[in-house]
Amino acid sequence: ATFLVNQPDGYGEMGIFNAANQWFAILMYLPSLLGGVLLPVLSERLGQKDTNQSMKTMVLAMKASALVVMPLVLIASIISPYIMGLYGAGFGDGWPTLVVVLLTAGLVSAQTPVGQIIAASGRMWLGFLMNTGWALVFIIATFLLTDMGALGLASARAFAYVLHATWTFGFAIFLLHSKERLSD
Repeated sequence: ATFLVNQPDGYGEMGIFNAANQWFAILMYLPSLLGGVLLPVLSERLGQKDTNQSMKTMVLAMKASALVVMPLVLIASIISPYIMGLYGAGFGDGWPTLVVVLLTAGLVSAQTPVGQIIAASGRMWLGFLMNTGWALVFIIATFLLTDMGALGLASARAFAYVLHATWTFGFAIFLLHSKERLSD
């Protein structure tokens, strides 16, 4: 945020980002609730070394999140100029920022169950390191993209989440396959 507000029209750009970010929070509400239910189920299944059911549960949760969130992402992206215009005259041109924020929410909502696998497996330090990696990528990308204003900040977060989703999903697949081999 400091990077952004110190740019020309930085406070206006921060206003655009904050308006768009409200939609991120709205879209993440249901996946957050689902995650609270998912963690104990995955913990129990992994504790029983039932990797097949763990994988099915994770995939089902990813599909459920996508089924709810992605139509909203699509509709809100299509009407994003109208949505941003509701915030005021200075916000209308910020619709590309809203689209990037919405797409990021779609990605994060699908990725959330993958993070639950890492927590359920008791690998919290690894999860912490992965989240630290996300934060470092986000900070560096923000520094590099700040001159694009709110769109740059939204893009930096999107880029960081794409990388984060890649390594967390890769680890979750590795974890489930290695537990599967151990249980055979």
